[in-house]
Amino acid sequence: MYVEHGKGEHDRGLLLVFRGLSAGDSGKYACEAEIDGRLERKDFEIKVIEPIAFDYDNEVQSVEEGTAEFLLLCDVSGDPRPEVSWNVRGRVVVAGETEEDEDKYEVTEGGLLIRNVTQADRGSYKCKATQMEEYITDFKELVITLKVQRTCRTTSCEGRTIGPLFFPFRSTF
Repeated sequence: MYVEHGKGEHDRGLLLVFRGLSAGDSGKYACEAEIDGRLERKDFEIKVIEPIAFDYDNEVQSVEEGTAEFLLLCDVSGDPRPEVSWNVRGRVVVAGETEEDEDKYEVTEGGLLIRNVTQADRGSYKCKATQMEEYITDFKELVITLKVQRTCRTTSCEGRTIGPLFFPFRSTF
């Protein structure tokens, strides 16, 4: 931040110039100057908005079929803190709201809690982050793919052999 003289024909005072604002620059400021022999003061507040940012490392997640509870992660940051909602197969799921699938999905601080995972849960989930401030509203979406791994309790699963098989035997020599 620095001060410079006004350059236009209507600029009779000083300009307070901010460059490269960061969240630490948010706060209340005052500018005082003597103009035409009078002391003038202008108070103002600066609120630096940090835009919505996603952690893209979680775009594809995997879980084993039959898992009792799985947290589908949506790591998002910003200031003001974004509010997160989810779109699950065309239906919006928001924290604190319950609908017909209230036992299936729950929005938590860290993501979307999915209960009793089945193959029907695989697919795309949309994490929507929304920021609201007095003079700004913004949103971004991240599509997250959930892969559900089959649980095989037999020697084959859809024609595939699962791992090495060991059969105990007794040697009779």
